[in-house]
Amino acid sequence: MFAQNYKKLDVAMRELIALALMLLISGVSHAKQEEIRTGLSVNEYNDLAQKYMERPTFVMVRGKPGKQELVVTYTPYGGVSFTGDDYATFYVKYADEYLQSISKYLEWAEQATANGDAFDKEIGTVPSIFGMKLKFEFHSGNARSHYLAITLCALGSCAAGKPMYFDIEGARELSALITRLKAGELPGADVGARYN
Repeated sequence: MFAQNYKKLDVAMRELIALALMLLISGVSHAKQEEIRTGLSVNEYNDLAQKYMERPTFVMVRGKPGKQELVVTYTPYGGVSFTGDDYATFYVKYADEYLQSISKYLEWAEQATANGDAFDKEIGTVPSIFGMKLKFEFHSGNARSHYLAITLCALGSCAAGKPMYFDIEGARELSALITRLKAGELPGADVGARYN
C-alpha cells in the first residue's frame, strides 16, 4: 500500500514540477516570435467519433537566425492543458536529429501500410527546451493509419506527458518546417505584401 501511494506521489510531484517548468518557460521567453501560417495539424483521438481528428494547431518561430526554435502548440479536447503537454519546441541545434526521427517514422509507416501491420514502437529521444526531451514514437491507430507521436519529457520521465499525434501529411509538413528552420528560412516572406 505504501509503495503504491509513494508511486502516485512521485508521479504527482513530477507533474507539478513539469507544470512549474512550463510556467517558468512561458514567462522567461521574451525572444522575438512570429506566427507561421502552415497546414500542419496535430491529431487527437476523439472517443465519440472513435478516430483521430485534427485539432486547432499553431506554429511559431522565435529567436534570432541561427538560434531559432520552432514551437508547435495545439488546443486539446477539453481546452488548454495545464500539464504542458500541448506544445513541443524544436531547436535548430537538434534539427538533424528531429529530421532523422521523422524520416524513420515515414519509412516505417510506408512499410507497415504495405504489410498491413499495426504496432507501437519508440523511435528515439531528442533534446528540447531547458534540458527536456522530445520522445518520438511510431503509433498505429490500425493497419492503415499510422501516427508520429511526440511526447515532451521532463526530469527523465515521459510518464506525465501526453503525446502530440501527427499523421503522414503532418509528419511531412513538420519535417519541411524543421528543414526550413535549419536553413534559416523561417519565418519566410510576407506573402500579404504582394497584395496592394
